[in-house]
Amino acid sequence: MFQPRDQDTRARDSQIKYIQSTVVNVEKHFGELCSLFAAYARKTARLRDKADLLVKELREYSDTETPNLKYGLNGFADHFALIQDYRHAEVERLEAKVVEPLKKYGSIARLKKEDLKVASCAIRRESRQIAHVERLRQRNPSDRQVVTQAESELQRVTMDTTRISRQLEETIDDFEEEKIKDIKKIFGNFITIEMAFHAKALEVYSKAYQHVQNIDQEADMEIFRNTLHLQDSQPRLSIVSANSVNTMNGIDSALRTSGSSKHQTPLCKKKIQEDDDDDDEDLVDEEEDEEAEEGGGGEDDDEEQEQEKASLVDQLIVEEPVKTLPIAPTSEAAVFLASPSPDKLIKLGSKRALLILQQTDLSNEEKVVQTFLKVATAYRDDQETKTAVLDTTDELLQKAFNTPGFQLDVFVTTLLVYMGLLKSEEKIKVVANLIGPLTILKQVIQKSYFPRSVIPILSAFLKKQNRAFDSCVNAKFTLLETMENL
Repeated sequence: MFQPRDQDTRARDSQIKYIQSTVVNVEKHFGELCSLFAAYARKTARLRDKADLLVKELREYSDTETPNLKYGLNGFADHFALIQDYRHAEVERLEAKVVEPLKKYGSIARLKKEDLKVASCAIRRESRQIAHVERLRQRNPSDRQVVTQAESELQRVTMDTTRISRQLEETIDDFEEEKIKDIKKIFGNFITIEMAFHAKALEVYSKAYQHVQNIDQEADMEIFRNTLHLQDSQPRLSIVSANSVNTMNGIDSALRTSGSSKHQTPLCKKKIQEDDDDDDEDLVDEEEDEEAEEGGGGEDDDEEQEQEKASLVDQLIVEEPVKTLPIAPTSEAAVFLASPSPDKLIKLGSKRALLILQQTDLSNEEKVVQTFLKVATAYRDDQETKTAVLDTTDELLQKAFNTPGFQLDVFVTTLLVYMGLLKSEEKIKVVANLIGPLTILKQVIQKSYFPRSVIPILSAFLKKQNRAFDSCVNAKFTLLETMENL
């Protein structure tokens, strides 16, 4: 009678052991998978952080490079940063759709272990009850009441064990089915997340590759060489400056001499005449002394002496004094260039550009720079002055750039020196306020006659830190923005 029950108990015990091994196996391996996927997500996040640092360094470095290389590196950095945004989304999705579902199996396994404990306790109670009934039958086979009571208790325990075992079987069946579904879903999500990231990354990397390959190496090398050669132009600028100073000094000296000659001409004539008379008297006295010493050397000697005396007197004849030119009256354009102001520029009238060009040597790069900056500093924020300054500088630069022999590199170097953006060996008075020159440069660089090769050089110097820009930050950035759009 108890053999079938004993067999059922052993079958349930085996079933419990199998279920327990299944739960323990899931708990162990799912825990390992969860840890590894979490580590994978952390490593990906760390890679994202390192890539962000790389993007920052690339942008800082690109700011120090030539324009085309800067544009290419910035493009690559922007696309690489976009890939890190996708990587960040990948990390968040991995944590939400892979790590978290695996993590929940830790609590699920603990619940299944609790169910297994309950079932195991029920099976043990059933086994103990069976053994108890067997002992009663062997000890008191005639005491039917005690045996019947023990058998009733055994039947109740057996029913409970059967019910618990059935519930455990259903629970573990659902557990196994849910586990398989979750495995399919978790690994499917992982593959989808990785495929989405790599597909987006491949697309963005393709664009980044194009940005890098589109870097114009020849243009950047030309800009680099031009910037490098600016240093070679500094000695030339010093020579030009020295010649300019000497010329101005010579003109001033000539003007002073001319002015003094105008008032002192009669006095000079009188002085020259007196000197000539003294020389003649000295010469005659000297000749008479020689005749006295010789004691009358003959008529031939007298004739020779007379001829020599006549020739010497002819040599001492004073030439006609050099006529001095009258000083031309100072023009209004020269007055403006000597002390520029908006009112003086307006006063020159509609022919102001022509008048100023007449005062400027267009073959001299330094003179052109000085005139340009003097006109530009007269800039004022009213329509009449704006038009006057823009028209004058436009006409000046257009004529200068079309002048044969005009050296553009010397012009650029001189302009940078006088704006205070490039140091010079000579002491040069730089422009105090760059608002006018920067504003005018913004307009003239857009003209067709303005050489485009100059723009990258000017941009490179404008991007450097310089105290000269402290009072004109807005004008500087507006000019740089215009340069980048050209």
